[in-house]
Order: sequence, then structure tokens, then C-alpha cells
Amino acid sequence: GLGRHGSYGKVPKYLMDRKAAQESEEQLRREEAERSAGCPPGTRLVTEEERANVLATIANREKELKKQLQALPFVTKTLSVANKKKELEGRLDEIEEARAQYSKPRVYVALED
Repeated sequence: GLGRHGSYGKVPKYLMDRKAAQESEEQLRREEAERSAGCPPGTRLVTEEERANVLATIANREKELKKQLQALPFVTKTLSVANKKKELEGRLDEIEEARAQYSKPRVYVALED
């Protein structure tokens, strides 16, 4: 022969590896684009796991605030007790809004930079 080596004409392994890595990156980008399709600009879709964690945190916080609210006297005679009660009720309202938001099937949050 012409003195050609045994792997003459075959694509080198490092090129095949590089091509496979590029294809897997492209696949990940496509999947990410599919997930974020329909997302408002500057937001991302919250994963199911994140959503479940937030809902669990909300439930714990709500239980804690209700316990604090129940510890207050029923009749609010002083201004400080009235203010404390108003603050706790305000926080409970915020928690209820957050629960309503995170109970939706698709939740979007702002992208962190």
C-alpha cells in the first residue's frame, strides 16, 4: 500500500466526542427553550419541586403565625396588642396570596441575575 495507517479515513475519537457533546448541549438548549416558551420576558417557569417546597414553607409559616395570633388575648385592650394582631393578620393575608399564586399549575418568577 501507500503506507497508510490502520485508522485511515475514520473520524478521530476526539471529534466524535466533541460532536456528541455539542449535540447534547443543543438538546438541553432546545428543552430549555420549550419550557420557557410562553414565559413572559425576564421570567422563568418554576419547577414542580420548587413549587412544592414553597408551598410547604408557606404552610409552615401559616401554622406559626396562626399559633402566634391565637396566643394573643381575645379582647385587645392595648394599642400594642392591637398593632401586633393587625401585623399578624396582614402577614397571613400575604401568605394566602402567595399560596394562591403557587397553587397555579404554571408559576413564573423573575430571573435572578
